[in-house]
Amino acid sequence: AKEREAALAGQFDTALNNMPHGLCMFSADGRVAVMNHRFIEMMQLSDDFVQRGASATDICNACVLSGSISAAAAQQILYEIESSQRGDIVTSDPDPTKNRSLDWTFQPMAGGGTVVLVEDITERKDAEARISHLARYDELTALPNRVNFRDEIGRLLAMQHGDHRSALLFVDLDQFKQVNDTLGHPCGDQLLCAVAERLREMLRPEDFVARFGGDEFVVFQQNIHSHEDAAALARRIVDRLSERYKIDNHLVEIGASVGIAMTAPGVGADTLLKNADMALYRAKADGRGTFCFFRDEMAQTVEARRILELDLRKALANEEFELFYQPLINLKSGKVSTCEALLRWNHPARGTVSPVDIIPVAEDMGLIVDLGRWILRKACMECMKWPEAVSVAVNFSPQQFHQRDVLSEVRYALEVSGLPAHRLEIEITESSLLHNTELTHDVLSQLRSLGVRISLDDFGTGYSSLSYLHNFPLQKVKIDRSFLEGIDSDRPLTLLRGVARLSADLGMSVVVEGIETNEQLELISADGAVTEAQGYLFSRPVPSVRIRQLLNASHGRRTDEQLHVVPSRSIA
Repeated sequence: AKEREAALAGQFDTALNNMPHGLCMFSADGRVAVMNHRFIEMMQLSDDFVQRGASATDICNACVLSGSISAAAAQQILYEIESSQRGDIVTSDPDPTKNRSLDWTFQPMAGGGTVVLVEDITERKDAEARISHLARYDELTALPNRVNFRDEIGRLLAMQHGDHRSALLFVDLDQFKQVNDTLGHPCGDQLLCAVAERLREMLRPEDFVARFGGDEFVVFQQNIHSHEDAAALARRIVDRLSERYKIDNHLVEIGASVGIAMTAPGVGADTLLKNADMALYRAKADGRGTFCFFRDEMAQTVEARRILELDLRKALANEEFELFYQPLINLKSGKVSTCEALLRWNHPARGTVSPVDIIPVAEDMGLIVDLGRWILRKACMECMKWPEAVSVAVNFSPQQFHQRDVLSEVRYALEVSGLPAHRLEIEITESSLLHNTELTHDVLSQLRSLGVRISLDDFGTGYSSLSYLHNFPLQKVKIDRSFLEGIDSDRPLTLLRGVARLSADLGMSVVVEGIETNEQLELISADGAVTEAQGYLFSRPVPSVRIRQLLNASHGRRTDEQLHVVPSRSIA
């Protein structure tokens, strides 16, 4: 029994002295009964405290003398031991350079006395502090992040009173994406750090700057007297951030745009941020490299845009759109050769909404692909109701054209409608050819192999590079209506005829858009290079029922209503 008792005591002693926690047990009379090696090590004590049965006061005083705890912490620990109640306290090392934190747990025993457990929680506290810092600060620039900034300006706004005014400046970097694309993200990261440093340097101690993510920074300028103080800071920010940067031996130039919102009674942090963001949007629309103050009408514009977006989603889901068609006239035969599909939206409250208003919003919302898919299928099905000699032309936005499954979408539209591929023309603009030219060429080639015709729309409004006519598999060029301005003089007419002749010599059909008078028609058709014409002289865009009547009249299928909108001299 004594051997078993000794073995058990040895096992208990081994377990006690291999605990990760320090343990010290005091009997009912306040004397130490058990103390493990971990406690002695943590408190830097000698081993004789247990043998001589030191009191709790002796232990605490020794811990203070060793520098493990402060005198104030010792008094708190003594109180917890003597109170014989369960408790928990955290003490810090008296030496601030050590930054050690200890968690003390006090557990009273049934027969009197207290067990004290001590855990070194320094690493845990450090990890919690790091996590808290990461949650509230930007890891790259060490600036406060969005959450931190939102909380801080909420606090500062609550403290403002009287005549004190402040301004919130929303800063967005111009041309930053080009730096990332050309020099790489590591250089972009260094540039963001340099921008953060410049912002810190130009602000007063009471001002507050944060990074919201990407290339967006926000400044809160406190205690200013007027709008001019905010405008002066915005000018300095635009000028300073536009100065050259040296990043890894590269000289980098960017710009900055700033939106400003002034504080006002009753305006909270969220509203202030939203207002500054709207002002930034206007500053960028005004040409970038400038600043703009928030005005009430901006909110009205944004609200109108938001409502338009909601209506647009609903209209797409409910197929509230309609396609109109405008004919292209073959100048040799005088007959309609193609009809261009044009989107119309008859809104119950707004009336007819122009595609100029619809398409940009749909592109920003990411709806243009779905909308374009609907237009393509609808136009192909309508074309099946026309004379076989007439094709349909469908405009593709750059987003729609560069989607990964564009070929599948075209094949599907042809399949479900039964339309032969040669009766479909896809109109693209020059902007579709600017990016990823190798992939673009491949897609165009595959579309051409299907039998689909490709038309370059609005030629002359963008870069108008003649290399497009040579490098890409195009079958038709549509010369923009802007070429008709001043066509009765030599220079514009020579330019138009030159482009038309060059395109024709390369084997492409040539269309001139925007024909409104017989004089314009005679001038463009004189030398025979222009093969087709489109414009109000022949017909405005009309609904599907009306275009069928026009096509029947043009191709000899007489109906009750003749093609009176087309000059008889141009239509067979």
